[in-house]
Amino acid sequence: SSNGETIIELHERVRRALDHIITTLDNDPAQPKTLLICSHAATIIAAGRVLTGQMPDDPDTDDFQCFTAGLSKFIRKST
Repeated sequence: SSNGETIIELHERVRRALDHIITTLDNDPAQPKTLLICSHAATIIAAGRVLTGQMPDDPDTDDFQCFTAGLSKFIRKST
C-alpha cells in the first residue's frame, strides 16, 4: 500500500526473519525440534509460502486459509 509495505515486501521480511530463526535453532546445541509461531493472518500466510517454497504468481491468491484463529503444522523435510 502507499502507507506501508507491499505484499512482496512482507514476504521478504518474513523470509529474512524465518531464515534467522531457523539458522539460530539449527545452531542451538539443544537442537530444538519444535517452533511455535503466533502472528496475524498476513504474516502466517507469508510464512506458509516461505516454508513451503510455494509463492503464487498472484500474491492475492487464497492458498493458505488463515481465519480468526487457526493452527498450521509444517514438517521439515529430511536433509
